[in-house]
Amino acid sequence: MNGAAAPASATAGPSYSFRAGLAKGDITYTVGDTELSWTGRHYGQLPYRDIRLIRFYDTPNISFAGYGPNPTFRGFRRCVIHAAGRLPLALSSVHYLGPYRFEDRSATYRPFVEALIARVAATSPHTAFYTGMPAGLWLLWLAAFVVTAAVTGFAGLMLIYGLTQPVTSSTVLGLITAGGIAVGGVASSLSFWRLLRRNRSRPYSPGMMPQPRSKDQG
Repeated sequence: MNGAAAPASATAGPSYSFRAGLAKGDITYTVGDTELSWTGRHYGQLPYRDIRLIRFYDTPNISFAGYGPNPTFRGFRRCVIHAAGRLPLALSSVHYLGPYRFEDRSATYRPFVEALIARVAATSPHTAFYTGMPAGLWLLWLAAFVVTAAVTGFAGLMLIYGLTQPVTSSTVLGLITAGGIAVGGVASSLSFWRLLRRNRSRPYSPGMMPQPRSKDQG
């Protein structure tokens, strides 16, 4: 529903506001008795009875060796709502401020999503609840893990080979390069593996939402 005025809700629940990206405006979502509503550039609503699936997962922190201890890309949480006859609705725990600038809004995001899931579970018994990435995204991260592990293995072999060669300036440079790639590759491979294990797609009980990771967890 676009361009209409937002009707008054009998008992409006928690609200959450965020901006998804450069071309998006700020949108405020509100948990109502029987539907999720939102206001911003347009007003809209989604009855809980139309929701078929809610998926809840997190994206990883991504850091690169040599760029300091803080992640180059800070991870965030994501709730994707699938409803009959509609495009998926994605809610993110980060708010877009500008190019490469995001604000963490987990403090208001999590209670909002918990309230939303509780209302959907109470009013729409046919809705399925899943945690973990959708299959396509999980397979993409699996491919990243396989490539990283392969590069790490190759760097390890080059390191072993270099150790058997006469010591020259080029050999030392090669050892340093291969060693750096191997160390960074091991760290990245372990991070990807933890991500893949945590984000396996599986059903979950609405009353037992997965706990968020600590900020320093990759």
